[in-house]
Order: sequence, then structure tokens, then C-alpha cells
Amino acid sequence: MANTFTQTLVHVIFAVDGRDNLLTKEFNNQVYRYLTSFLNKEQAIPHAVHCSLDHVHVLITLPPTKNLSRLIGDLKAYSSGYINANGWVEKVFRWQAGYVGISCSPMEREGMIAYVIGQDALHRKWSFKEEYFKLLDESGIVYDEQYGFEFQEG
Repeated sequence: MANTFTQTLVHVIFAVDGRDNLLTKEFNNQVYRYLTSFLNKEQAIPHAVHCSLDHVHVLITLPPTKNLSRLIGDLKAYSSGYINANGWVEKVFRWQAGYVGISCSPMEREGMIAYVIGQDALHRKWSFKEEYFKLLDESGIVYDEQYGFEFQEG
């Protein structure tokens, strides 16, 4: 694309359907590699990817030719197919509907990479639910809690 210059950095979060702890250590690295490979193939530069037991964070540079909704929809569809084809979970694996996408300044990139990679330490202090609503609030995203991710209580 001639004369088109963009720098669209996006922090994306999506969750396992039912928020089950299915992304276990036994295959977590394979899922990480699959997500990273898929994003690279789609020319969406993955700066950081972190798979928690029940949700995923990715920090990407979105190319000007890609639609975020379609990219994340495809990422979730193909990765759930990959997980199911490998038989890593006893039931059919699915991602929850939807995702959170928050644009970031390129000047925040290094800090955001550290944030995504540091999820394990973060979740020792905050639950995913606390983090989720804090991110939405701090980003100025207007939301209705009944349409957010499903959260298991307790």
C-alpha cells in the first residue's frame, strides 16, 4: 500500500468459554507458539503474548490492511480448532464470545510488553475480573457488566 503509514498498537484480551482453567502448563507453550505464529502469518506483529489458565493477553501492531474484529475472530477460531485437534482438553474447547481491544500509544509499548508478560505476578495481586474492569475503566470504555466476560465467583 503506497504512502500509507500506520502504527496501531492494540492490547487484546479474550477468555476461555465458561472461564474454565483449561490452558494448562501441559500445552500452554504450544498454544502460545500457535497464537504467535498465526499473528505473524497475518502480519499482525505480536510484541507480547501471555496465556493464563483461563484467558489470553496479546499486544500487537495491527497492519493497515487488517480489521481487528476479523483478525481476533480468526485467531480464536483457528486456535480453538488447533487445541481440539490435539485433544488437550476433555470437552470441546471454545473461547468466549467477544474480546477487549484497547489501543495503546507506541510510546507505551515497552511498558505494555512488561504488563502482558507479567500477568502471572499481576494475578497474584488481582483477580482477572478486577483487572478486566480496571482496564475498561482506565481506558474510558463504556460498558454494561451484564455483557462482559463471564466470571466465576469464588
